[in-house]
Amino acid sequence: MQIYKSIRTQEFTFFIKVQLSLLLLIVSSFSLFAQDTLQLSLKDTIPTTFSLDSLRGNLPSDATLYGTDSIPNVSASRGNLDSVKISEDAFETAVDYSAQDSMIYDIKDEKIYLYGNAKVTYETMELTAGFMILDWSTNEVSAEGFIDSTGNLGQFPQFKNGEQEFEAKRMRYNFDTEKGIIYEVSSTQQNLYVIGTKSKLVRTKTTIPETDSVITEDIIYSEDAIFTTCNHSTPHFGIRSTKQKIIPNKMIVIGPSRLEVAGVPTPLYIPFGFFPISDIETGGLIFPDGYEFSPQWGFGLQNIRYFFPINDYVNFTAAADIYVKGTFRLGGTMNFKKLYKYSGNVNFDYSRQRSEAPDATITFEPAVSFGASLRQATGAHPTRTIGGSINVRFNNYQSANFNDAQSVLNQSFSSNFSLNQSFPGKPYNFSLGFTHSQNSGKMTMNFPNFNFQTQTVYPFKRKKIKEGKSLKERWYEQIAFRYQGEMRAGVSGSDTLSQFFNSENFSRNLNAGARQRASLNTSLRLLKHFSLTPSVNYTNSVNLKYTEIDFIDIPEIVVDTIVNEFDTTQFQFVDRFVSFGEIERDTITGLRPIHELGASLSLNTILYRTWNRKRQRGWLRGLRHTVKPSASLNWSPDYTEGRFNYQGTYLERIDVDEKVERTYNIFQNSLYRAPTGEERAAISFSINNIYEAKYYSKKDSVEKKLKLFDNFIVNGNYNFAADSLRFSDLGANGTTRLFKGISTFQFQARWSPYVLNENGRKIDQFYYDVSGGKPLRFDQANFRLSTSLSIKQIQDLIAGKETSSNSGFNQGTSLANDRQERSAETVQDYESLGDWLSRFRISHNFVVDVKRLPTGVDTLQIRTHNFSVSGSIQLSQNWNLNVGNFGYDFKNKGFSYPSFGFSRDLHCWDLNFQWYPTRNVYTLSIAVSDAPLDFIKIPSIRNQADGRFQGIR
Repeated sequence: MQIYKSIRTQEFTFFIKVQLSLLLLIVSSFSLFAQDTLQLSLKDTIPTTFSLDSLRGNLPSDATLYGTDSIPNVSASRGNLDSVKISEDAFETAVDYSAQDSMIYDIKDEKIYLYGNAKVTYETMELTAGFMILDWSTNEVSAEGFIDSTGNLGQFPQFKNGEQEFEAKRMRYNFDTEKGIIYEVSSTQQNLYVIGTKSKLVRTKTTIPETDSVITEDIIYSEDAIFTTCNHSTPHFGIRSTKQKIIPNKMIVIGPSRLEVAGVPTPLYIPFGFFPISDIETGGLIFPDGYEFSPQWGFGLQNIRYFFPINDYVNFTAAADIYVKGTFRLGGTMNFKKLYKYSGNVNFDYSRQRSEAPDATITFEPAVSFGASLRQATGAHPTRTIGGSINVRFNNYQSANFNDAQSVLNQSFSSNFSLNQSFPGKPYNFSLGFTHSQNSGKMTMNFPNFNFQTQTVYPFKRKKIKEGKSLKERWYEQIAFRYQGEMRAGVSGSDTLSQFFNSENFSRNLNAGARQRASLNTSLRLLKHFSLTPSVNYTNSVNLKYTEIDFIDIPEIVVDTIVNEFDTTQFQFVDRFVSFGEIERDTITGLRPIHELGASLSLNTILYRTWNRKRQRGWLRGLRHTVKPSASLNWSPDYTEGRFNYQGTYLERIDVDEKVERTYNIFQNSLYRAPTGEERAAISFSINNIYEAKYYSKKDSVEKKLKLFDNFIVNGNYNFAADSLRFSDLGANGTTRLFKGISTFQFQARWSPYVLNENGRKIDQFYYDVSGGKPLRFDQANFRLSTSLSIKQIQDLIAGKETSSNSGFNQGTSLANDRQERSAETVQDYESLGDWLSRFRISHNFVVDVKRLPTGVDTLQIRTHNFSVSGSIQLSQNWNLNVGNFGYDFKNKGFSYPSFGFSRDLHCWDLNFQWYPTRNVYTLSIAVSDAPLDFIKIPSIRNQADGRFQGIR
């Protein structure tokens, strides 16, 4: 198009042109109406006077220019002109258009020129650009950028239709055919940026016969296009293809393509491909996380996945690691969720690793993992709750498949899954559950765990109080009753899969039983300040199995033969007994009950002692000592005779002519163990001391409290029914926190009133009689100091600031994937070395045991002394250095399981390196940061198998 570069400025001439233009507009309005509700609107932001020199291009000689005051906003509608014949080429619906700077109407050529933030709306389509031409003769619109008064090109065309959006340098769109040509298009599809040299936009309409509804889609066909996850103006990488088809919110289909990095084509070539971009779950293959070549395992692909959307509530993902030499890992995860009801998952993994020793011996090491979780929504059911987690590992699964410190060092796992049912208005409930625990190669599973229990019931409380009777509760009305019954079955054994589920081992290790407990208790107030609590309890247990032990008296001797050198005479004699026999244990299946009976009477109170300075000066303003003394009398029957005797006996030969009677608990390997020991009637005492201080804070100008000791407990007992050694050891333990909770100090100590013999056993002789008046003999003590803090906490502590145990680096956060946290920080924020190390955490554990030998010599043994550091240093906004679990064990004189690594944010790529020197394992990779192109990765890995045999070959 062409635009006038100058016009005559005489007022009379301009007036004549405006009048003629108005006349032509009225005449031509009939033609406009024939185009079917073409709406004309002029924005009030257009200035009344303007210069055409500010516009670019030329207009035809007979074109007419209007300003804001030239004509009012015009709206054409077919409804008020029913007699007017509508053109067959007219728009089906109204077209709205506007411009911020100016609009020029070319009546002859049937075109409208829109300048500055121009906007055209048609049905659900919206197009904005700096400059547009609306041609109502062909029902087309053309759009391109706009050069402002400063000479800068901007306001490029932006197309929007529903969720479909893109930006281009220029484009042309036909309202009739609903097709368009786009040049240098840039669109975003989910997390993908698509840039095409030349594209074609085609609108398709599909009618659904069942509902007669029409589905409209805008499909883009492109040539010489690139798609990437890099949002840089010039993408750092991408997959360039000769042909592309984009179906919005569904998929991108590509023809022959190759990877392009920094504008340089690479040899990585694919003949075709497709990438789903839908928010709706659809099944399909998910690219592997990576690949590697291992001398032990061969070439392999890691974490190949296939996604199965089963329905609206359940989906399943199958995963695998596959290596050409036979190592593989197969697994799957099923996720389920129902809104306002429940959510959870079930996962299973099986791995088999092929190992080849230096002597060419090939072994396969299987490992299994099973997990499940269920979370019931709050309020999903008024009386029933179900949920928990299951986490079972066999054959050292964690250490075999992962290298991080938590997986390698943690050998403890547990599970707890239960169903709980209550009954409104009823004083009882029940639960059914599964529990599991494993540690250091041992595993225990319990299922089913059925538990029925009552709430606290007051059987003697009056339901109705007769008129004239006292409303005050009588002492017997406070008697409370509780009942609990349970049935359990469990199996224990090695956490090796083949051994745990071996039929013979499983049957031998399986235990089952039931237990009932009933108790009566009440609480009485004495002298206003004392609480007296009497109680009686009875327990009845039944085991499915019990043990019988016998001694097989079959002596085994060694006979030596001596040969006479002169006459070859042989003499035989008994040299020594190797064994006098063997102990035989037999597990008997049968129901055997256990009865336990007990009674107690306890007395409790609380005492306070406070000291305040008369003159409120200085730092220390007061002390407070809280004492919680308690005393109790406990009785239990004799479990060595009568119906309460659960011991068996056997005779064991210890010499040629000597046998000794041994006793054993017949329920020692059963689910419920029976109590042993003689009658007990003991009075016990415990004194819990709490020490607090009140001090003055100059910083805040207020008085604050400081806990000196969280608790300091002294306890012991005296057994009236014992025939000897009636006094127990006197014990003491305490806990305090130092440095505002950063360190925790704990101690335990024990003193005995009796003497030790030469074998280190207590005898019925008071230490007071042989020590010259000392009442107690020191026996042993334990001291523990644990510290865990971040560098930031140390800084706050030195500066006198408030700190918490959660400040600083969070060990649960991955150091290599904290892009958002690092992007918010800059190196300029670091003003000191402490700032650089602020994301580090220091842990220190020190445990000392002190024990006195029978000779009277005290021995001090350091049981635990280790120091560890973990954290990261942000060298720059993009560089991050991390140290994981680096420490030293001073007792064993060795380093713990350390790891070192660094990461580099390369905008749309990530560089990661991690090294585990203890295993001689490392990982190095350069990978695309974001999905769905994060499968583009260049890895270099040495896995467990390669690191294990490194240096042996």
